[in-house]
Amino acid sequence: VNTVFSEFGGYQTENLLYYSSLRFLGMDSAHLPERPYSKILISTNDSIGVVDTIFNDPNLHTSHTAFNEAKDRVFYTLCDYLNGHDIRCDIYYRDIVDGEYGLAQKLPEPINTAGYTNTQPHVGYDPVSKREVLYFVSDRPGGKGKLDIWFCYIAGKDNFTTPENLMAINTEGSDYSPFYHRRSNTMYFSTDGALGFGGLDIYSIKNKEGVWDTIVNLGSPINTSLDDAFYSLSEDGQDGYFASNRLGSL
Repeated sequence: VNTVFSEFGGYQTENLLYYSSLRFLGMDSAHLPERPYSKILISTNDSIGVVDTIFNDPNLHTSHTAFNEAKDRVFYTLCDYLNGHDIRCDIYYRDIVDGEYGLAQKLPEPINTAGYTNTQPHVGYDPVSKREVLYFVSDRPGGKGKLDIWFCYIAGKDNFTTPENLMAINTEGSDYSPFYHRRSNTMYFSTDGALGFGGLDIYSIKNKEGVWDTIVNLGSPINTSLDDAFYSLSEDGQDGYFASNRLGSL
């Protein structure tokens, strides 16, 4: 799975591991030299990852798969370069019928907000209202820091509530990679805006009947002085994945 480039956003469903890799080079006549692009890959039973032939857009960054509980819809991100290194993202989805993926659909405003990045979708759950929740990351106005975690309720197949800032979690820094573990009602996320080990650290916070509890640093050896993010857990909580550029990385 891992290469000398960046691999991130691992999400396991049954025997498949979906993840994103920044190993692909592309260019057009207006932009030289080649620039790196991310694509979604699938690893089956821990085998070498294979580029997904459906999700990926040949001309854009494609990353961050997020399935709903019924596994009949998958959310993901498409991004494009603004300049030589900055990118801007929007969230898309595809419906899944009898194992077949439908056409790419861009989520409407105000989830995708023109002029701002909207990325890293994850489908969680609200134990009080019993509704699924779409979490995502955005730099839109109204946040507490640079990048914040936002959320909206999935009120129907094509209905979403107005996005709200997840104030209980966000910091004055940048907050990344929300992952809600349903069985334990725990949110995992990464931030560089709290006093931790250094860089991005991974934190958890429990949802107790709709009230967010105390934020907890996962500590060593999960966190290091470098960047640790994109934490995800299996349903039983016994294994999971995260991304890190710690010593020993490729």
